[in-house]
Amino acid sequence: MRLYQLFMLLAFWAAEAQTTAILDAESKQAIPYATVVFKKNGKPVDGFYTSENGVLELPSSEYDTAEISSLGYENKSVARHDIKAQLYLKPKAIELAELRVSSAKDTLIGEYNFKRAKSQPIGTGHQLAVFIDNPAGRDVPLKAVWLKLAKIKYTTVVRIYLCERKDYVQEYIEAGGETGSYESYIPAEAITAQNIITELKPENGNDAKIDLEKYELVLPKDGAFIVMEIIGHYNALNQNVVKPAVKDITAIEVHKAVNDNYCQRLGITNLFWVNTNRWLKNDYEYMGSKPPRNTFVTPTMGVVIGI
Repeated sequence: MRLYQLFMLLAFWAAEAQTTAILDAESKQAIPYATVVFKKNGKPVDGFYTSENGVLELPSSEYDTAEISSLGYENKSVARHDIKAQLYLKPKAIELAELRVSSAKDTLIGEYNFKRAKSQPIGTGHQLAVFIDNPAGRDVPLKAVWLKLAKIKYTTVVRIYLCERKDYVQEYIEAGGETGSYESYIPAEAITAQNIITELKPENGNDAKIDLEKYELVLPKDGAFIVMEIIGHYNALNQNVVKPAVKDITAIEVHKAVNDNYCQRLGITNLFWVNTNRWLKNDYEYMGSKPPRNTFVTPTMGVVIGI
């Protein structure tokens, strides 16, 4: 009886895929660094990115569903018993703004030339978003993102994309059980279809200048959130450093905030954006206490546009 049970267990283990590759349903090409969130009874329990070749080793944690997403594709939910060696995502039609520019002067805007207040680590799965106003008042070419790093030991793979702004009212429960609220804004839908992956390299120093010209991106007339998502840290042998020491995690420079344009989403399984400074201000107002120095900060980031 025990041998039979062992045989059945091994048979089940062998039948269940140990790795899966995420592919484009039309081109059949691999989708690099797709996001896969594993859920149990509707709640996230784990999350990972696929490799550069679209491959993911399935976790041993308990889950019943895998939710797969990538920019430019329709999201897909797959039951655990339906996960195969290859899974396909269907490309999603996104209407992008068309822009014709005969000649334009490169102009740096945003908050790049600000004095450093402190540093902030950016671990795998961390997404940071900074809203950039468009001073031109019309759609303009977005040519580059400039970012100041505080430190970088490992090559850091990041994804860049743009999001619309969403205004909303954040509600919360006070200590006495009463409901409070405050106005805020966060990133909404992505307005870029491309899966823009780039590398921040130690040998390039702390001034990270990410060239975006080949993607023909547009900064809308009303501005947009510039989002940077941390995919992973890689050593000199191109091996993924899954859990780097805290002191070795890439860190960005942040400066004293001049507005509430900074939002974060911490971790792959975290589904919600938080307007960091607006949230902190509300907390200190509620507590009636004075915030410590350099509590309200924003990443030292700018973009180059053509005007």
